[in-house]
Amino acid sequence: MACCPSKNHETQLNSHLTVSLHSTHQTATTRQFTALDRCEQIRRLNPSNLAEIMLHERLIFSVEDLSGRRPLTHDEVVRSNVAFGCVPRLDEAECQRSLCYNLYYRTMDGTCNNLFRPLRGAAFRPYNRLLFPEYDDKLSEPVVSRLILSSPKTVQHPKYNALLMQWGQYLTHEMAKTTLVPSAQCNFCQNIRGRCMAVPILHWDLNNNFKFNHCIRVSRSSAICGSGNQKPRQQLNENTNFIDGSPIYGSSVGDLHKFREGRTGFLKTVFFNGFRLLPFDISVCRSATFCPAIFVAGDSRVNLFMGLSAYHILLTREHNRYALFRKNSYPF
Repeated sequence: MACCPSKNHETQLNSHLTVSLHSTHQTATTRQFTALDRCEQIRRLNPSNLAEIMLHERLIFSVEDLSGRRPLTHDEVVRSNVAFGCVPRLDEAECQRSLCYNLYYRTMDGTCNNLFRPLRGAAFRPYNRLLFPEYDDKLSEPVVSRLILSSPKTVQHPKYNALLMQWGQYLTHEMAKTTLVPSAQCNFCQNIRGRCMAVPILHWDLNNNFKFNHCIRVSRSSAICGSGNQKPRQQLNENTNFIDGSPIYGSSVGDLHKFREGRTGFLKTVFFNGFRLLPFDISVCRSATFCPAIFVAGDSRVNLFMGLSAYHILLTREHNRYALFRKNSYPF
């Protein structure tokens, strides 16, 4: 469900008009100017039902217009990661085909939220670095350190509990998700360049949990295809940089069917043990009687902690509550 962005409409309108007036095609420029002018006119006169009027006049679309570009999906990233050990990046954004839509609504993958820089903050883009990357070989291999990091103290607070931390974690997941090399490719105690690291465990290790293992297998973050050879390795952000509900809705139009009930406006849920919960991932079921409770959500980290799962369920229920309110308020 598209939500109204916190944008200054006048500023965005001027941005669109500036782009339009510098177009080399006079006919297209006139058409853009007319459409944007009509969008702004409708917004001022009919603030309560502007979306319905714009839909009727075909100034916006009920779904994103993707005919001018090829978006990426999470499944495509996974397939590339498994096959090649690297991930593709999104390099296309088309904001002119549905100007009114982009003026008022956010896109699923975060493109066109910034009309001057349409790819800024979009999903499936490289992270922007504040400092130059520091690799052992200047390109890809990690720097090895024996520095031990630990938290010796138990953190307690009379007012706040772990849910506060996990709310912060949820907000972090809103803005960032780094793709990792599949753990199945790191099943052996050996280093695989660019993919896996094996940390050896010595026989005299005092930790009983590690005593019968030979190593700790660590999957690396996946490189963006084309990086790490002639230029430093770069990592991909699978989620949008905006706080826009991407852990609930996903970050691409191509993944919508996983989380939404068709075009009803509702998110998928199941009724289990008297509670409305997120759908279960049936692909992990070994049999009809053995099926672990693994949820499906817009962010795969939904199952990391119970508190994190609770926030996902809470926000999904809230979406459906509001969707039902809208449906009952506008029964057409």
